[in-house]
Amino acid sequence: MTDARHTTDADGRSEFDRNQLLAKISASKLSFPFAAQPEIIRADQKDAYYIGYLQDQIEPLIRAVKGSRWVNNNFTRLQEISKLIYLSLTTLPGSQTLGEEYCDIVQLDSFSSAFPSLYRRAIFILIEVFSARIFIQLYAQIRQYVARLNDRYSFDDQAHHQSELSQPESRIKLLQRKLYSWMSHLPTTLDRSTLDSCNALHLSIFYLTGRYFQWSKRFSGITYLSNRLRPLRPDGLGRVSPPSYEVLGVLMMIQLVVRVIERHRQAQRRREQLRLASEPVAILDDKEKDNAQISERVLTVDGRLIDEMMFQTEEDDEDKEADSASGSEKEEHEGKEIAHECPDGVIIDNLSDQVITRRCTLCLGPRKDQTSLECGHLFCWKCLVSWVKEKPECPLCRHSVHPTELLPIYNF
Repeated sequence: MTDARHTTDADGRSEFDRNQLLAKISASKLSFPFAAQPEIIRADQKDAYYIGYLQDQIEPLIRAVKGSRWVNNNFTRLQEISKLIYLSLTTLPGSQTLGEEYCDIVQLDSFSSAFPSLYRRAIFILIEVFSARIFIQLYAQIRQYVARLNDRYSFDDQAHHQSELSQPESRIKLLQRKLYSWMSHLPTTLDRSTLDSCNALHLSIFYLTGRYFQWSKRFSGITYLSNRLRPLRPDGLGRVSPPSYEVLGVLMMIQLVVRVIERHRQAQRRREQLRLASEPVAILDDKEKDNAQISERVLTVDGRLIDEMMFQTEEDDEDKEADSASGSEKEEHEGKEIAHECPDGVIIDNLSDQVITRRCTLCLGPRKDQTSLECGHLFCWKCLVSWVKEKPECPLCRHSVHPTELLPIYNF
């Protein structure tokens, strides 16, 4: 077993020396401040740059082993691999990352005021790399558990109302019942807008408090200490305060509150419309029903509310396009677009063949962000960029291509 005194990092400083330095700092009157918000953000941006650079170096190797199609379909997994390698070579051994070294900040255990242990650093890396998957799976498990509890409470609801007169319900059980009823209306799966709202909430908290810029840092209890002393104020009364983003945090909080209220109203309106749609249709011959009451009837098309089809927000459209079905429905939609774009008098005989020609020959899917070459062949932007990085030629006609010759096509 190797002693902690002999384990050194890239800058020649051992973990034991780091702990001694932090102990001296905490024991002396000269205390180093916590890292400022601009320093933490700048360090994270620097690390993101080097992770992207490492990903560009790893991508050709994985492409040669797995193929271009695997790389295009597993782009997120490739990012996770690059981040895991980067953090395993820097944070896990106890060294500073390139971004932390650039901004002169050191990791600090917020509980023990010492350098984070190996166990805590490993937890941070796992959460940082696989946080999205862990959060989605954890949310699904909690959602299923709450749904089962809500079903049980709703099943016992009748018995509860019968015994309500004889024995009043305790306040804790009442709050628990309301909480489960509210959580049962949450979506079954997390969409992109929900994740963005959670990240925005966490970012606004960071802007207000100045600590824990990332979810992984918050759960692992790792914060930052600055190696730089703040300059003295001109009047000599203390040191200069670093710039703060508290105003931006307040504005983000207000924006989130408005968004939550709007979503809550939309959910209430949707539940009310579904309730009205499930009621039996009124008889039109009844003279007691006037036209105003009939006009309030909610209409549906294929089980979807007309209001939802006509008045959808941009976020809902993006989520539905990302999770929508596909195969034959997408081809039919593309075929209708082709027929609509054709001039009057033009008849398309083989519409399915036209739909097939709109597919990318690299990923075998519908072309996204269509890009053309000088030879006239069309591909997806990401697919073509990945191909040109490996082979600077057209995938079909082998015409020589330079990355600057890629031409994105819009409104096509």
